[in-house]
Amino acid sequence: GNPPENYKCPICSREKNEVSSGGGNKKSRWVCDHDHQNNNFRGWLCHTCNMGLGAFSDNINILYKAIEYLKNDRLQ
Repeated sequence: GNPPENYKCPICSREKNEVSSGGGNKKSRWVCDHDHQNNNFRGWLCHTCNMGLGAFSDNINILYKAIEYLKNDRLQ
């Protein structure tokens, strides 16, 4: 399946024509995101945001630390 027409990534808000297909043999611009612990479908993400969540191991505490890091950097 695919998300509905005119769908926007819920994280970056980019539309289909603004996101890449991820390269390689991937044909879709959207990734069917799922919780790796229970395999439940969470939603459709663009490849970039999906890789970002994966890079942070879907860990909310690490994501909060990343936000704080960026905030502190902008204060200097």
